[in-house]
Amino acid sequence: MALSSGVLPVSEATPPIAIRVSAEEKEKIDLIAKLSGRSKRSLFQEALLGIAHSKIDELKNAQNEGYEEGFQAAKEKYEIWYFCSKCGEQMTMYPDDKDHKKMSGYMKV
Repeated sequence: MALSSGVLPVSEATPPIAIRVSAEEKEKIDLIAKLSGRSKRSLFQEALLGIAHSKIDELKNAQNEGYEEGFQAAKEKYEIWYFCSKCGEQMTMYPDDKDHKKMSGYMKV
């Protein structure tokens, strides 16, 4: 059903994506679509979503690795620890826990 302006209503289920390409790129895209007998939509979906599926895990892993590296660097720089007076084991003090608050209160002048 066309509107009076001649523009079809946009469905929320299939929102449009617009890109700008050069005239030369458009000619190549049109030729590929014509020679393959496929729509430009199916060509773009295959190309972009095919790449996306292979890259999603890679990008998630990279994000997790970056987080872990940053966490470890911050831990090495800012971690507060002490040796337990009873067992000698290294104990880590976490922000705002009971021991951290006691230490902060003890160290204030």
